[in-house]
Order: sequence, then structure tokens, then C-alpha cells
Amino acid sequence: MALTSLSIAAKITEEDEMVPSVHDLVVLSAARCTSDDVVRMERCILNKLSWDVNLPTSLQFLQIVSINQL
Repeated sequence: MALTSLSIAAKITEEDEMVPSVHDLVVLSAARCTSDDVVRMERCILNKLSWDVNLPTSLQFLQIVSINQL
């Protein structure tokens, strides 16, 4: 699940040419799963989020609070 979350986050925040492939992520992380497992889990996570991946995060909240305190 962590590897899948990393993959989703990279696709959202990085430039297209900088996003590693799922296969590369699996190989580099030495995960005990296949690329197909990661893609399947990605679909499950995105379905649970109703494909709305721009939900606010705790980091975004902290960034807004710290900017407003300056």
C-alpha cells in the first residue's frame, strides 16, 4: 500500500517526464509484489477516494497556517 501511495503521489506532484514507472518503483524498492499488484491497489485506493486525489493534506494545512502567521 505504501508503494502504491508513493506512485499515486508521484503522478500527482511530479512532471510527466520525472515520474518513475511502476515497474521501476517495484524493482528499486525491492518490494515483494508485482507491478500488476501495485496497479490493482492503485485502482482500489482511487476508487475509495472517488478519484478525488486533490483532497487537502496535513502538510497543506501546515503550510497555510505557517504562511498566515508570517
